[in-house]
Amino acid sequence: MRGGYVIIVDVPTDIQELHRSHPLAQIFKGVAPAAPIHELTWEEVKDLGNKALKAKNPIIAAKHYTTALRYPEVTSNPSRQLTLYLNRAQAHLDQKLYGTAYRDCVHAERFVCDPDAPATYAQLAKLYWRMANAAYGLRLWSTAERLLDKCHVYSEVLEPLTAMKAKLETRKIERQYGHYNWTSILQDVQRTNAPCIDAADYQGPVDVRIIPKRNARGLVSTRAVRAGELLLVSKSLLTSYSGDAGNAITPCIDHLNEDYIKPSSYSAISRAVHQYLDDPFTAQIFSSRNYYEYGDLSILPTWQCTESKRLEELFKPVSDIDLRRIGNVIRDFKVHDSPVSLKATVIPRSRTNEESKEWPLMVFGMPSVIVHSCRPNVSMKLWGDVAVVRALYNMPKGTELCSNKFDYSLTYTPRSEVAFEKGFKCSCSLCLSDAKTEYDLRFRLVEEVVPKLKADFHTVLSAKMDTFTPSAWNKGKEWVKVWMQMERKLMSTYADSNKWMRSDLEETRKMLMAAWLLLDRRKAIQAMKDALEANGCVWSSAEERISHGRLLERVCAGDDSLVKDLLYPVKSFSRIKPVSTETRAFISFWARTAFWAHQILFGGDLAFFKYRFSSELPTEQEGLIYWEYNEETKKYGNGIDVPANNAPIDIKFFQVGKQQI
Repeated sequence: MRGGYVIIVDVPTDIQELHRSHPLAQIFKGVAPAAPIHELTWEEVKDLGNKALKAKNPIIAAKHYTTALRYPEVTSNPSRQLTLYLNRAQAHLDQKLYGTAYRDCVHAERFVCDPDAPATYAQLAKLYWRMANAAYGLRLWSTAERLLDKCHVYSEVLEPLTAMKAKLETRKIERQYGHYNWTSILQDVQRTNAPCIDAADYQGPVDVRIIPKRNARGLVSTRAVRAGELLLVSKSLLTSYSGDAGNAITPCIDHLNEDYIKPSSYSAISRAVHQYLDDPFTAQIFSSRNYYEYGDLSILPTWQCTESKRLEELFKPVSDIDLRRIGNVIRDFKVHDSPVSLKATVIPRSRTNEESKEWPLMVFGMPSVIVHSCRPNVSMKLWGDVAVVRALYNMPKGTELCSNKFDYSLTYTPRSEVAFEKGFKCSCSLCLSDAKTEYDLRFRLVEEVVPKLKADFHTVLSAKMDTFTPSAWNKGKEWVKVWMQMERKLMSTYADSNKWMRSDLEETRKMLMAAWLLLDRRKAIQAMKDALEANGCVWSSAEERISHGRLLERVCAGDDSLVKDLLYPVKSFSRIKPVSTETRAFISFWARTAFWAHQILFGGDLAFFKYRFSSELPTEQEGLIYWEYNEETKKYGNGIDVPANNAPIDIKFFQVGKQQI
């Protein structure tokens, strides 16, 4: 350290660097300076900061600007302070420290009217442009717009101003109407390789209420809502990614409680402290131990509070940071999930690398109020660091929103264990019903017997074999019998319970479908429908199918794999050449159903759906799918009858198993 000293602190809020000529530093005579930079003039230090900023080292640049601001010849000169505060604001913007950058701009603005520091038009343009960017980063849309108007007066470069105003107009539309261009958003994320979504929060027909049965807060609908309706869009209040930890070996130990903290939580605590120092509004996230369940409804943390309140909080000094409270909130309300990808994927997370499941870690405001249920009525998807909540089916006014906090397709035993780890006992109708069944036997069958059978069956399917040949017929009969026996064993563990949802049957029925494809396509498609029904999907009646042109009335909570399941008949039967009118009608019904399910779960238009699932759909040039269901297309078929031609088996469809659904 070249004769300097190391001070170890938990939260460095009140430490300031003093120039060695400062009066307070005179009491330490004879102590070597912490760094030889004090031998330089303030201009030389500023130049070092400029070089570091140009070399994309904003942390080093901010350090040099801070050092230069401590020089006596700078503290007595408003013009020099204006220059250095403007430069440091840019360094903080490059670090995404928007609160610190905004404060630097406010300090710089104080010198603008000083007669001893006449600001040039270029400096004023820089000031309000950087101030507007800082306000935008803080999600202070109105403040950013007002600052852009000021910047417009002094700036000669209008292109970035126009682009920023367009972004602000987009944020207004998102916040007021809930209209989002998700294709564009995901493309921006992919193009910049940044996990941060630039989108405004939106609160639809939902609000926080006290739920009498639990005497706790919950999110309820304020009017009747339709299936697929956008209910809530909420930016993460705290996000920690695996890149935050880097290659460092962090001592993830809570010495006070002698407890181990997972790296993702440890990193999130560190990020929370830095975010707290940058934007004191973060304190609302950690205001109390049971913040999200109890307390005043008016103080629910959200980015949508008044901007005057945000700005007021921004300039409050940070006097205390309770690390234990931060750790408790992160532990109890953290969310781990894979964000939506631009291209549909069903690649499961590794079961062997438990640490990889911990990233990214997010803490939300209003979405954290939604209670868990293994029979959810809403779907919550993560688009980068934004939670998007949609209704799974039509709900009346006053319905409490429920989402699945973990994989409900697990059997009752592991579901109960996961709930226990999260500190609660699930009392949804599915768990109450499952508790009355032979769930231990079912768990052993699903986790031990089914995987072995599936491995043997996959070996058979992988062998080159044409459907409807004697060899395929014999193998098909053999495996149909095996999977039907397994289905009966699993069903016997339910007795008369859960007739409306038996997710443990889903994987076995998918394997039964694969076996039936070797013998009878009609029964194969029926097995496919039974598998989806076991997961909670509700199929349409013949009259309903004819009226709206799809096969489902209600879709279960799922992801890309559910949509791919619905597209499997499309992918398989579209390969049949020539494609008959009957086949086109059949695959069109399945394609429209998949698109409808995608709208319920993810939203977006037909172009977005086609882009994400282009690998599962026939090309546009083939023109095999009737996307519009009208009087003209109704006469081609009702989508119920399975085409009589042979359909090839897609082996890859059956390789993932339960994790795919």
